[in-house]
Amino acid sequence: MTESNQLRLPDPTRVDYGEFNKSSRTRRQLLHAAMTHLAEEGFSNFSAGAIASRVNFTRAALLYHFPNRAALIEAVVYFVVRKRIEIYEQAMSSLSLDEKFGERLIEHAWDHLQDDSFKAFCELSTIARSNQELSKIFQPALNEYDRMRRQLAFTYFPESLLADPTLDLRRDLVRYLLEGLAQQRGMSYAERERTENIMRLIRELVTTKEGEGILSRAVNRQSALEHELDR
Repeated sequence: MTESNQLRLPDPTRVDYGEFNKSSRTRRQLLHAAMTHLAEEGFSNFSAGAIASRVNFTRAALLYHFPNRAALIEAVVYFVVRKRIEIYEQAMSSLSLDEKFGERLIEHAWDHLQDDSFKAFCELSTIARSNQELSKIFQPALNEYDRMRRQLAFTYFPESLLADPTLDLRRDLVRYLLEGLAQQRGMSYAERERTENIMRLIRELVTTKEGEGILSRAVNRQSALEHELDR
């Protein structure tokens, strides 16, 4: 990776003291348990005792690694964001640069959103809107997540997409429509059919010539508006 492709967030599993490998494995185990607990139980039920019990640790053992709730929350934020980037990069590096690239990218993106890292991410995002202390940690991490995803796109996307002026709009459509769909699992009727229709629409917009025309018109219209405002 080039320097710009390095994730600028601390690695909360890294240790600089004691038995390095053992301590790092322990921290990773605890943070994975914390991420899962956050995804399943929510932020209001987030506590050192609850996390420790998931992996048969004592609360004192957890506090050895994360001395208070604030330190644990900060570590979990970094762990969750790093985990999402790790999953995204693994998916990107596995895709073949052929005519099916866009369709497989959408499939990988949807699979990613079923992971506990996304559910925990959503919980942190929601709580950070009203919790100033969490927001101070989460917002910079969110900005870094967005920057890193874009950098990885420029690393792994085919040249034809990188040269397309609709690239950012395509990425945003896939990301935000799928994330919204993943969060809104409360459809009252025909959930499967409605989900499939939305997925089909996303594929049409970002992988077909017709969709390319719609996106191009949207980008060109925006550029024209900005040009008028600058005059």
